[in-house]
Amino acid sequence: SFLSGEISYALGDWERAADAFMDAAKRDEKGPFADDAAFAAIRSLEAAGKDADAAKAWKDWEKKYPQSPLAGEALVARSWNALRRGAPAEAARALETLAARHRWMEEDPRVVLARSVVAYLEGRSEDVITALYEAPDGPAKTYLRAMAFEAQGAALKAAALYQEVAERYPRSPLRDPAMLAKANIFLASGAYRSAAEEMKRVVEKCTREDIRGEAEIRRAMAIYLDGKTEEGFQQLRDVAAKHAGTDIAARAHYFLGEALFAEKSYPEAIAEFNRVLADYFEHSLAARAQYRVGRCLDALGRGAEATSTYQATVAGYPLSPESPAAAYLAGVGLIAQKRPLAAAPYFQLVLDRYAKNDSSGAIVFASENHRELVEASLCLLEYSYHISGNLGQLSGVPHLMLQKMPPSKSPWRAYALLIDADALAAQGRFAEAEGMLKGLLASFPDHPVAIPANRLLAWTYAEQGQGDLAIETEERMLSRYAAFGDEANLSSAFYNKANILFNRKEYKEAAATYDEYLRRFPNHPKRLQALYQAGLCYQRLDQNGDAVDRWEALVKADSASALAERALVRAGDLYFRAESYKDAKRCYGLLLEKFSSSSAAAMGLLRIAQCEYNAGNDEEALNRFSEVAARFPESPIVKDAERGIELALYRLGQRADGSEVLARLVERYPTSSFAADAQFEIAMRSYKAKRYAEAAEEFRRVVSQFPGYSAADRAHYLMADSYREAGAGHDALLAYEQFLSLFPESEFRPTIRFRLGSMKFEDEKYLEAAVDFTGVVDGEAPKDIAAASLYNLALCKRMLGDTEGTATALELYRERYGASDERAADIAYQLGDIYDKAGRAEAAAEEFARALSAKPEARLAIELHFRVGYCAEQGGDDERAIAEYRKAYAAEEKDDDYRLLAVARLAALHEKLGNNDKALAAYRDLIRNSKDEELVLAAKEHAELLKAASK
Repeated sequence: SFLSGEISYALGDWERAADAFMDAAKRDEKGPFADDAAFAAIRSLEAAGKDADAAKAWKDWEKKYPQSPLAGEALVARSWNALRRGAPAEAARALETLAARHRWMEEDPRVVLARSVVAYLEGRSEDVITALYEAPDGPAKTYLRAMAFEAQGAALKAAALYQEVAERYPRSPLRDPAMLAKANIFLASGAYRSAAEEMKRVVEKCTREDIRGEAEIRRAMAIYLDGKTEEGFQQLRDVAAKHAGTDIAARAHYFLGEALFAEKSYPEAIAEFNRVLADYFEHSLAARAQYRVGRCLDALGRGAEATSTYQATVAGYPLSPESPAAAYLAGVGLIAQKRPLAAAPYFQLVLDRYAKNDSSGAIVFASENHRELVEASLCLLEYSYHISGNLGQLSGVPHLMLQKMPPSKSPWRAYALLIDADALAAQGRFAEAEGMLKGLLASFPDHPVAIPANRLLAWTYAEQGQGDLAIETEERMLSRYAAFGDEANLSSAFYNKANILFNRKEYKEAAATYDEYLRRFPNHPKRLQALYQAGLCYQRLDQNGDAVDRWEALVKADSASALAERALVRAGDLYFRAESYKDAKRCYGLLLEKFSSSSAAAMGLLRIAQCEYNAGNDEEALNRFSEVAARFPESPIVKDAERGIELALYRLGQRADGSEVLARLVERYPTSSFAADAQFEIAMRSYKAKRYAEAAEEFRRVVSQFPGYSAADRAHYLMADSYREAGAGHDALLAYEQFLSLFPESEFRPTIRFRLGSMKFEDEKYLEAAVDFTGVVDGEAPKDIAAASLYNLALCKRMLGDTEGTATALELYRERYGASDERAADIAYQLGDIYDKAGRAEAAAEEFARALSAKPEARLAIELHFRVGYCAEQGGDDERAIAEYRKAYAAEEKDDDYRLLAVARLAALHEKLGNNDKALAAYRDLIRNSKDEELVLAAKEHAELLKAASK
């Protein structure tokens, strides 16, 4: 049975395998392989996609086989099972149990990866990156690190890692998702042209049909969003036809409908949305498509049909997110059709969905975003009952809901309160109406609703027999609003007079009248029109400064109005003609910012380009002219833009640095053969300016966007170097390691391996560093890199305790690079130190002397004189020892530790030989210069004894 299960599992027949394994477990329930069979049965369930059943089975297995050697493996499997089911907390508990019971499995790559997935799902992206740093390389590790970087907002790092998965692990099941993920980063960031190119690459290279379809639809959307409307439409149609009957086709039709809606092609949009409804009526997009049909009909002015569509959305998809919005619009449409009682249930539906009672009975919103929709629905519900004459129902549940609603300054609430108070007053509930109206006037004193609210309040006073209060309220209302009415009439007279003068072409008088109007009525609704007209007057009087002042004031007052668009165009043109290019660009720039989709945007962008060109900023002018051609290909001004490109390129080409500038500018055209050179040049400029963090990112773009670039290895090398210079050691290490796998034939490999070895040496990973240095020494490397690597290899061996290997490496270095090499002193010093510690004093002294002959720096020379002297002293040659100690004694660095050791030994030898005066001088030197209190105390004692002996 067990073997039968193995065969079925190998053939992919998971259910039969599970049955066979369970049969094996039952047949030999107490035998040595029962736990293995039951284990294999659960894994078969998981392979069949039955993770929920497997999760229960794992718990039973652990209870039944607590001592099984497979217990640790079961916990690993349980953790991954929980992750697949979207239960990271359960997975974390399984991993904690594993750590407690089977600690030796903590470093298992599967466990490390599972912990990292838990951290990612819990939003701890930084922990993911840290945890995976030491993990073995693999597609899963790299993909998860990419996801973590993406979650942190490091989109480019994520893109590079996704590309690494795709390129380094072509047989991994993560290859296709990685390619799509990289492309999607560009789409999400709004780089639509790059996104379209990357999606095309996914379509061409991936093997999974579902991902190919996803890439096709996203590429089509990217093309559309990049401004290529017709091409985008055609691509979406092609995708829908190619994948007919699938989720991809449904989404393609829907996206095409949305794009057509945005282009105000409402009949065509309706046709696409209806295709979703006809062919994919059970799709998750069906409710949205039905709702969008209603919006299209509304936009076409076909209100009755739109209302019916909204009603169908509510009836057909009552639980969809679009249902409340559709219900609200259905209610509005029914009110417009004078069917208020039919509208009321739809407004009630919105309230039922989004307005809930908390424990205290107060109304709370499912989301703060729903507040306005709820307030509008309640107001229109009351209005529906009001105009239908159903005041009793209005004053029932809607009235109670209004009392429980949280405070708000919404005009919907103001009108709802007025309608509610009117219904109460009509039913004779004056006290309640009075209280509601006073609250309304207190909350909305300056709202237009205050006028009818005051009148209704006065009426309620009168109905209650409080005539004085009624008269007082009327008088207060008149005194407050009468002046406003006179001002409106007066301001209108001023405005109309100015318009008449303008039409009679009496511009001077018209301008003065507009100015007087603006001075006296600065907040009048017509002030923007007056400012615009005043500007026209001054322009026609050739007072251009006054004209632009008026238009600038208009834009400052309301930069989003239609008049502001016209004012910006006129002000920009005046500045342009006056050669005030900075102000002209400011106006055109604001025009582009506020009215990017208007017909004036193309002219504004062209004018900005012309400003840059006329001001001598040829690089920026070329950028702008190119942008005009790209964004507005059908506009007649494209010819002007193309002419501008030719002029700018011509003038740029006359400069000494013209080739570099042109290469950099071509970056705007990513498919150009110059694009990679341009990106590399940008990176080099940052690098030379020592903006290393910026340079690293720019170099990384060279590699990620142009992996076939001839200098990609140099770019990657400089990227890693930039990370190192910027202090980002971890990123530099990763970049160096990636280099070795990405560029096996590069001339930079020896340098990269040397850098890797140096970084690992600094991190005290001596064995790993030795491997890298050996790779350089054994390969073909430049002399300076090879020499440094051999020397560092010797240091690694020494740190690892391999004394013999260290000496061999140092001797090899001396043999290869001679006694005149810059490291000659260090080589001799290291060998001398090795011989000294091995008890070979004579050989050590010889090496220390050789180091001295290489003229080392001062501090090392002091140590070397001491070491030679000490070796001589050990060998009984006191005369030579004293001579060497005296050389150290004569050094200028009085506080040097080795000098002081030499002085101490010198004093001891002189005392031993009876040279008391010289010994005393040495002791006094120690007392003056040593910071070691014990040494100073000992020196003082010896000095006192010598003094006493001399007496």
